[in-house]
Amino acid sequence: MKKFDVEFKKLTDNKYPFVRFVRAEYSVSDNNLILHFLASAQSIDGGVLSDRVKDDIVKAVVPLVPDEITFSVRYTKVYADEDTVRVKLMQALQKYMGIAAGMIKPEDVSIQVNDYVIDVKIKAQKAYSSMLKADDVKEKIVDYLNENFVENVNFEVAEKYISDEEKKKIAEKSLKTVENAGFNCDIKVSADGTVKEDGNDVFSDLIDPSDDTIVFYGDARQIKATALENLVGKAYMNVLPMYISDIKDTMEAATVCGRVVGLEKREYRNKNFGLNLPTGGRFKKNTTDEKLPMYTFTIDDTTGKLSVVYFARDTKVNALDLSLRDEKNVVISGKLSDRNGSKQIMVDKMWLADVDYSTIKTELPQKSANKNYYLVRPEKYFEESQSSMDDLLGGEKEVAPYLKGKTFVVFDLETTGLDVQHCMVVQLGSYKIVDGKIVETFNTLINPCCHIPEATSAIHGIYDSDVVCAPEFKDVVPDFFKFTRGATLVGHNACGYDLPILSRPVIDIILSRLARESGYNFDNPVLDTLILAKQQYRLPSYNLGNLAKHFHINLENAHNADFDAIATAKLFIILAEKLK
Repeated sequence: MKKFDVEFKKLTDNKYPFVRFVRAEYSVSDNNLILHFLASAQSIDGGVLSDRVKDDIVKAVVPLVPDEITFSVRYTKVYADEDTVRVKLMQALQKYMGIAAGMIKPEDVSIQVNDYVIDVKIKAQKAYSSMLKADDVKEKIVDYLNENFVENVNFEVAEKYISDEEKKKIAEKSLKTVENAGFNCDIKVSADGTVKEDGNDVFSDLIDPSDDTIVFYGDARQIKATALENLVGKAYMNVLPMYISDIKDTMEAATVCGRVVGLEKREYRNKNFGLNLPTGGRFKKNTTDEKLPMYTFTIDDTTGKLSVVYFARDTKVNALDLSLRDEKNVVISGKLSDRNGSKQIMVDKMWLADVDYSTIKTELPQKSANKNYYLVRPEKYFEESQSSMDDLLGGEKEVAPYLKGKTFVVFDLETTGLDVQHCMVVQLGSYKIVDGKIVETFNTLINPCCHIPEATSAIHGIYDSDVVCAPEFKDVVPDFFKFTRGATLVGHNACGYDLPILSRPVIDIILSRLARESGYNFDNPVLDTLILAKQQYRLPSYNLGNLAKHFHINLENAHNADFDAIATAKLFIILAEKLK
């Protein structure tokens, strides 16, 4: 994609600096290619990107597209002010530096936007400036920004000078982080900034004494661990392991720990076998062995499990065979990647370790519900057709015994996409059932603070312009939390899609972050109408539309959270007749 943009700018002699090509979508069925360009807000609002200019851009693209393929061009309006760039920069830092991004302070980041150029300058401590200067990390951050803005990005990193007095303050602040993580020990900082416990050096086996910083990840949850034996990589490390349950995304450098489970040593085919290649590099380019050793296992830190793979070097095999065993505790540093939907860490450094599992704190902060609604207020629910039907039949239909004396909140969400680890909510629809009757509704559009993809908008009919004045999810959470107190949550496919966004126990980046930051933990019991329907009926399909049709429930506007939620509520009342 980057190559296409480069070729486009070359062909046009960079005549259109206010647009940038970012991606393409190809439909095999109709042989059509959609080319997506970003366009600056100024060019659209100011009329620079006129119909004539759009036609000129289409003509410029023609030589880059094969003759046999039809294509069209679409534009997405983007803004590039300092605040917007800062938000995207922090997203990039978190994506490619992990929780280490928390050590980059706002005052150490300079951003200037002018004349289609974004200048980013970051000053950071040695450990972090080195990480940022690495070619792959720097390039990925610049690419990330280029995918969100039309301006060209200049990215500079400088090492931040830290005086001895400041180093001491950093050590003292780091101790507070350690204490907050649950390390119940008598820890003090000596005059030289050395971290000590009962007069002895703390983490001396883990922290490189030649490094000028003690690296902790701000307020991130970490586990106390002490290295016992170095197995792979350098003898020292300066990062404490994070909770496996806190892993939400891929990371270039992560440190985790846990008990070894399912250790297996096997061989893989050496792709360099028999080739005339130079030796050296990150991994030894062995050309004489047809098969090479690899180790795979899982680590469990009690908060979660993580798959591990290590492609061993010849010099490490004997040590690993002697020391690495199931049930042993290890600390591992390496690259976190996504393998077929599951996270996996590739070993860069590894130690046998003494892991203090008592320092793991899994309890979430829990705020009590507000006394009043502040932003979104529930409304009384009344359905005239239902009331009229009850009158004609001589009274209300008898309530299912399962529903008597109970409260349920049936909810549905519309989002920016299907990836529950990255999507943002754009609409929340919910209905409260008390004693078998639908009595209240809580519905709102939500500003996701990002662009809603056109393909997604085409499904649920919610566009950027619809949510520009809507509240953000974090501002809606307190009111929705109050609305759900004392209720069982009900959703269709709730345990597979909608619930992960609203519930902390199911791993999802959206509410797991909001629960920790805002202090709201949706600990309600959960029922799923999809599962209930499968248990009670044999049908060709259990999607909401098919179930609504089967039970004669009106669902005029599917894929709208409000309409889907009321349909699900009526479906649940029917299914509850068979519940005990």
